[in-house]
Amino acid sequence: MRRPLPVILVTLVLGGLAAAALTWLWFELNLGGAEPLTERPAAAPAPMPLAGPGDAVNRLADLKSEKAGLRVLFVGNSHTFMHDVPGLTTKLAEAAKVERPLLAYPEAPGGTSFKMHWEGGRVQQLLRDVKWDLVVLQDQSVMPNYSKSQRDTETLPFARKLAEAARESGAKPVLFMTWGYADEYPETLTRAKAAYQALAADLKTDVVPVGAAWEQALAKRADLTLWSGDGNHADIRGSYLAACCFFAAFYGQSPVGNSFTAGLDVDEARFLQEAAAAVVKPKK
Repeated sequence: MRRPLPVILVTLVLGGLAAAALTWLWFELNLGGAEPLTERPAAAPAPMPLAGPGDAVNRLADLKSEKAGLRVLFVGNSHTFMHDVPGLTTKLAEAAKVERPLLAYPEAPGGTSFKMHWEGGRVQQLLRDVKWDLVVLQDQSVMPNYSKSQRDTETLPFARKLAEAARESGAKPVLFMTWGYADEYPETLTRAKAAYQALAADLKTDVVPVGAAWEQALAKRADLTLWSGDGNHADIRGSYLAACCFFAAFYGQSPVGNSFTAGLDVDEARFLQEAAAAVVKPKK
């Protein structure tokens, strides 16, 4: 017997409503696989890293080999992997023809804090797998905006654990000072400098003052673009400036005059090299 048309239409409508209700419930209960945001959400698409996934695999193979070089583990998040700051630093070292080539590896999932790194266990495994010389530590960009009591409970204990684990493995921990948010500049940059300097004092280690280099560059050129469109992450200039700081800190050499410019205009690259050299002084 043929089903009457009104019954068919009602069945379709009810079926559609049921499907919509199930879809709404799926996402409301966070069953779709999305992770909660821990960083400031991006207002614009963030730039992609220069290096592909296979590049990190190749780096790790080199690090586990007998290949000579300065082995540096970067423990951070998107401030580290955007534009591949470890890779940019490696290319600066290659252009400088340093005696010990840089062998750098990023352990930097987006939004990861010191606490998340420690509890995840991946850093501890990397410390066992490779004989590192240096371990660079970079926390979430929101950390400098925490109150002191928040940092004392949510940041400091895990920074201490990571630094202690690095030292026990034979590596020296160093801190990556970040730069703050564009829409609250210079207040957030000032807080980033203070927070990382306080951490460095507690951990009795050095800090690579990337945030201070941004301050140096912006003081001379207020129109300079260092942030990406989201006002949080670096654009290629900001990441290149960070890499210049790391090169100077790792090798005790000035980056000024380095032929690797990451595709930037030569004069602009030199300006950023000079900003890094002004805040990262070679140790005597």
